[in-house]
Amino acid sequence: MGHLVFRSWEDSLERRDFVTSAIAMAGAALSVGDGLAMASPSREFYQLRKYALQTGPQLALAQNYFEHALIPALNRMAMAPVGAFKLDIGPETPTYYLLIPATSVEALATLDQRLAQTATVRSAVVRFRVR
Repeated sequence: MGHLVFRSWEDSLERRDFVTSAIAMAGAALSVGDGLAMASPSREFYQLRKYALQTGPQLALAQNYFEHALIPALNRMAMAPVGAFKLDIGPETPTYYLLIPATSVEALATLDQRLAQTATVRSAVVRFRVR
């Protein structure tokens, strides 16, 4: 016998908004990238990070880490704007996705090393792991 799944209108709307936003962002990046390629040789590269969390205090700690340590550090490295999406519906929830822009592949490849040298990020990671 099949299972019935009841979702509220708001739940499906949030998922639809996330998918629509992700597709729109990718489409905009491609269309803007094509237009800029003709005008200048600059290109943009992206890294999509997935943070699968557990419900409880880990959610607040992760959100605080993103808001006060990671995203500001990325912005100081000229990686902006960072897209942050929270997925609350589905089997792998709660999950955060961060879309990080960069002007080179090398900047993304060395990102973890450069973040590890940032005092704000290091102290935030220590606080996150202690709890």
